[in-house]
Amino acid sequence: MNDTPKGPDRRVFLTGGTGYIGRHLLVRLLTSGFRVLALVRPHDCAPEERIRRALEPLGALSTEAISRLEWVAGDVTHPNCGLSTSALERLRHLRPDTFIHCAGLTRFEERQADALQRINHLGTRHAFELCCSSNIPVFIHTSTAFVAGDTPVPFFSTDLEVGQGFHNPYERSKFDAERYLVQAVQKTPISLRIHRPSIVVGGIPIGEHSDVGTVYAFLKALHFIRTCCRLDHEQASGRLSALGVRNKGDTLFIPMRVVASEAVHINLVAIDQVVDTLMRDVDDRGKHPIRVRHVVARKGCSLATLRDIFCRVMRMEGVTFCTTVDFENTPKNALEGRFHRATRAYDPYLQHTVLFQPDSDDPDGSSAVPVDPERVARQFFSLWQAGEERTPHLGRLTLDALGIDDPHRYFEGLVRGDFGADFLEKNKFITASIRFHVPGASPFDQILCFSHGKARFLSTEETGTPDCSFDLDAATFRAVVRCHLDPKQAFFRGLIRIGGNRETGLKFAHLLSQYYRNINDHVLDEVARFS
Repeated sequence: MNDTPKGPDRRVFLTGGTGYIGRHLLVRLLTSGFRVLALVRPHDCAPEERIRRALEPLGALSTEAISRLEWVAGDVTHPNCGLSTSALERLRHLRPDTFIHCAGLTRFEERQADALQRINHLGTRHAFELCCSSNIPVFIHTSTAFVAGDTPVPFFSTDLEVGQGFHNPYERSKFDAERYLVQAVQKTPISLRIHRPSIVVGGIPIGEHSDVGTVYAFLKALHFIRTCCRLDHEQASGRLSALGVRNKGDTLFIPMRVVASEAVHINLVAIDQVVDTLMRDVDDRGKHPIRVRHVVARKGCSLATLRDIFCRVMRMEGVTFCTTVDFENTPKNALEGRFHRATRAYDPYLQHTVLFQPDSDDPDGSSAVPVDPERVARQFFSLWQAGEERTPHLGRLTLDALGIDDPHRYFEGLVRGDFGADFLEKNKFITASIRFHVPGASPFDQILCFSHGKARFLSTEETGTPDCSFDLDAATFRAVVRCHLDPKQAFFRGLIRIGGNRETGLKFAHLLSQYYRNINDHVLDEVARFS
């Protein structure tokens, strides 16, 4: 076991440094004098570019602070976190005294269950094993207070297995990771620190792919709905006014029911408090074998209060709560259906208040950083709108509201009908099977069949030779679907390679170009007809 350095020579190995919590922690570490070796997963750009993009919104760092940052390429889903032989040598040469594991996937959908187990559970095992083999004496793990699952009683930091069930595979994967760590650390001299934040807000919640969820998922979905209604009103098209949308001065009345209970309270914690608590354990090198901290607010915020604040910030009225039974058994308007589709993964948290018991070593809440929901909402929209064009782009807002940031989620959403229905309907004469191949950190390679205004994946039994194939890298794919790059131009510039029937491929690209050229009108049609 290595000796722990003193003072400015403190050294940390960090996973997840480009994520929401990770990038705020990384800035704090660097500005506090730590040397940091960051694990960066290869993506659609070089690791150093990913770090630059992640840190840029948080403000300029001094040259001296940046000089203390190094990176290695890797992936926690692989043994040794995917480090090469040379990267392992760099890690052992640095001799960190703390391993901070922030890497993880925050997705709640059942279809993400395998990915969640692979990243959150297996990834934690690989991280801890690397910590052990590298003789790093302290392992800090960022978990979640929602390992409490559906327990109806207050959940303490000393609790883990209390007979709870889980609302989604995310909670289960984080629970499994914690249970593994508590068992595995018993056989080692490592000090284990587990941090359980509740719903984290504040700071810079917009990352390289704008994929921070929970409260921000609702803000993005509300922003999308309001933007659609505003554009429809400005165009006097009548698409959404037929649903009861009307202008009231500088406020839009948007009749929309949301499945939720006004009595429910949710626990919001400031990103600064999360980072402060993590830093306490980085600085405290005590010999406690295991310590679990709840990083939670002492008092929750009611859903009714959040609804009123969010609507006030966005200058909208008309959002009401209803029960699941009422929502399912009475006709839904298109806006209600669209909003619910974008936020349905969070339904359990709108029906049940989870009670987290704060840590006993902070009985007065002296470490708590108060959360002002209105400030959170206003800050988010100022950041969000700074990146928008003068005329809102509904194509990009659709993907952001649905949390779509990679080819898998994009094509799954297209097949489900979450978006693109107008394109499929207007081009129902197309009958073609097209293979889409997007290599990268999360490679996509599947055949989609387009026929009679629908899109579906071909099953293994059906898979044969497609009519044509599109081969493009992840950066090009992202630029096309987010309307930064015309599909037809991408073909002619060689950024998309066509295999098979070139005529079919070029025809499809031409139709996509026409669709994206008038994307706002198409999305408004899709929203108005949503069912």
